[in-house]
Amino acid sequence: MDPDKTRTMVTSVFEPGKAISHYRLEKILGRGGMGTVWKAEDIRLKRPVALKVITGLGEPSAEANLRFQIEAQAAAALDHPCVCTVYEIDHQDEIWFLAMAYVEGESLSRKIRSGQLDIGFAVKIASEVADGLAAAHTRQITHRDIKSSNIMVTSQNAAKILDFGLARVGWTPGATATGVILGTPYYMSPEQAQGHSLDHRTDLWSLGVVLYEMLAGKLPFQGDYSEALFRAIIASPPPGLIEARPEIPGELAQIVYKALAKSPTDRFQTAIEMRDALYASGGQPSAQAIASSATGPVRHRPQAASIPSIAVLPFLNLTSDPGNEYFSDGLTDELITALGHINGARVVSRTSAFAFKGRTENLQEIGALLRVGSVLEGSVRKTGNRLRINVRLVKVEDGFPLWSDRYDDELDDIFRVQEDIADKVVSALKLTLLEPRANLFAKRPPNMEVYKLYLQGQYFIHQLNPASLAKGRDCFDQALKLDPGYAPAYAGLARYYTKVAFFGMVAPTEVLAEARAAASTALELDDRLAEAYAMLGEVVLLLEWEWAAAEFYFQEAIRLAPGDAGIRHPYAMLLMRQGRFDESWLQIKDALDADPLSKPLNNSLAFLYFYARRYDQALDACHKVLDMDPNYFETYGNQGLTYSVLGRHEEAIASLDQCVRLSRHNSLTVGFYAYACGIAGRREEALKLIDELLSRAVSNYVAPTCLAVSYIGVGDYDRGLEYLTKACDLHDPIALFLGVLHAFDPLRSDARFAELLGRVGLPPTFHPSTLHMFSGTLPPAD
Repeated sequence: MDPDKTRTMVTSVFEPGKAISHYRLEKILGRGGMGTVWKAEDIRLKRPVALKVITGLGEPSAEANLRFQIEAQAAAALDHPCVCTVYEIDHQDEIWFLAMAYVEGESLSRKIRSGQLDIGFAVKIASEVADGLAAAHTRQITHRDIKSSNIMVTSQNAAKILDFGLARVGWTPGATATGVILGTPYYMSPEQAQGHSLDHRTDLWSLGVVLYEMLAGKLPFQGDYSEALFRAIIASPPPGLIEARPEIPGELAQIVYKALAKSPTDRFQTAIEMRDALYASGGQPSAQAIASSATGPVRHRPQAASIPSIAVLPFLNLTSDPGNEYFSDGLTDELITALGHINGARVVSRTSAFAFKGRTENLQEIGALLRVGSVLEGSVRKTGNRLRINVRLVKVEDGFPLWSDRYDDELDDIFRVQEDIADKVVSALKLTLLEPRANLFAKRPPNMEVYKLYLQGQYFIHQLNPASLAKGRDCFDQALKLDPGYAPAYAGLARYYTKVAFFGMVAPTEVLAEARAAASTALELDDRLAEAYAMLGEVVLLLEWEWAAAEFYFQEAIRLAPGDAGIRHPYAMLLMRQGRFDESWLQIKDALDADPLSKPLNNSLAFLYFYARRYDQALDACHKVLDMDPNYFETYGNQGLTYSVLGRHEEAIASLDQCVRLSRHNSLTVGFYAYACGIAGRREEALKLIDELLSRAVSNYVAPTCLAVSYIGVGDYDRGLEYLTKACDLHDPIALFLGVLHAFDPLRSDARFAELLGRVGLPPTFHPSTLHMFSGTLPPAD
């Protein structure tokens, strides 16, 4: 299109009061190289928007249009609180425009010009920008123009990243060429200033410049002309921050210097690494900055060693009837949940606490293993409707009792007893509750029989075998017959349905719709029930492959129950399956802080290292789990797959044979055993195992991925793709691992496999080899 014609059309069409499409223009907010940004009103939805109108002046309009479309695609691909939301891209009379959320506030550059910024505020803004960049980098988007004028500070003092007009996105690799210098000179990285190839670390340099600018009130690199500026960026160190502002903590200054390292390999390797360094720095956000911030991304919890800690050991059942075990276990569960609302304390999760059920270690040994400073222990004797509960809180270091009491009450008084115990523990530890005491036991129904059935259902679900799962479902059903408005029982039903689907006991399509209905009903009844949000997250991922929606539900669950390892775990698995390994590791780390002896969590850590291609660390993590439990079959499978990738086939087959036997010939374990035999050259054994699965499938459900990996192992890729297609049709949970599972690597160049990736909501070009740069900060296995 002729630039003169463009100029004429922009002048005639775009002026205050004029309408374009369903937007009425109000005033110009700013101008840039690619276009003009207007404040406008969305006439249909009656809301303010920011309208970015492309002019294409000064460059070929075809390239301008391409960049504009890339900007829209890049921003729209991100659903993150620190990235400005894009509503749509459209055009009128050959003029393209982008409709975005209108952000009340001012640009960071204007805030910097208005006076010296609070150090805590600067840390907060930089942390939020890093969080937004982490989301972009995970989706193969490099911004390439991070600067203070492209960061809005909302009226709630939250950061919003704007203007992806120069972004490089993984799905359009030819949009810009190496050797072309794009960006804003003062914020360019050395490699950007020299026209070299770029990756996500160029954004971290630019964020370092912004952080320096916020702290010092000036830019780190200056020059009277472009060549002088570029020489400074490429060769000169930044001026000392502490000399410019002595009160800046040394640790924070080091973060800035690391971000401004000349070589990308010497910088932070991921935005998450930089964000977490900022969180841990001496320049923590001020209380005022934290209080005024909008709801942001999920944070990880403080280091376990730095905060008070407590473990609630399983209460002893002193009743002669072992059938009352569910009640003592349930009381323990409820106290663990309630004490999780203590402000500034770490409470060990159920799995690790219950690892000591029936064991004889002394409290000092238990405290050392769980890394806690105090232990709550007790006993329950239930006779008819009478309860006798003895409880004491002990200081681990010297065994000194901090508090003890005995309760003789009616069963109907159990909630009052639980509240009193929680109060006394909080008082003894000199801590405070995050919520009013009345909210701690929100699961209480008016009918005590309903509560007993709920506790029984939870007791059976935790045992995770087909018979106990069915018993758990029956308990929840009975509870709901007595009280159809009891939200936790609906959440329990949702957990039952997802468990039987995930472990391949039934076809997922037969039960996942029921799981979604149960979780949704639970939330309708109680919108503060963290377990219901978590279950809805699992279900929408399994049933609809809606990754963003699932992530939202998990984050809501974590916001409501930040110390619940059982909620962080499935969220970590979602991140892992997307290749967001650093983010997944942070969630697993936080979960392990609360649940250090959890075998599923430690096994997931081993899988994380495996998917991230950190094979030695994967094997170390597997060995740790097997030291905890030499009969944990899932870890033998993990170990076997790792040995297979390393070409240690005999060890792989031995591990997977053990996995099959311990799992009682679970179909999925048989499938991976067949895969390992096939790639080891033991084709006859693999074909025999495939025949076993086919025979089993005649009368029982066999997950299609079991056969898919088996056929891939013997080199029959067409049959492998055929069964993977069936897996997607049936929403087989293992299909969510298409992006990261090594067994699928031989299919990644096949267009049919790319189509399957798209079906499950992953980028069709997703390949593990592109994820290595996102696993740079994974630490060694413990």
